[in-house]
Amino acid sequence: EAIAAIYECLIRDELAQDGCGAFLIWGDPSLYDSALRILERVRMRGNVAFELEVIPGITAVQALAASHKMALNRIGDAVQRHLMAGGERLD
Repeated sequence: EAIAAIYECLIRDELAQDGCGAFLIWGDPSLYDSALRILERVRMRGNVAFELEVIPGITAVQALAASHKMALNRIGDAVQRHLMAGGERLD
């Protein structure tokens, strides 16, 4: 509840009445980040009103595959993973 109070203060004190703000979340907030739950608690407290939009990013695996121009799917085949360290395959 203390973190929700801090988020509430940030929203109330740092944004203009009709301002726009953002929380940058490390990773995918829909999978393992608590920011969405905290912001829902702030909303339920009823002291500040705001709209919430989640804009997803891409995962590290997607960025790695894209940088190496690799497809992550093949029709009828499982996704294969190859870990790299310094440009050398670890498998």
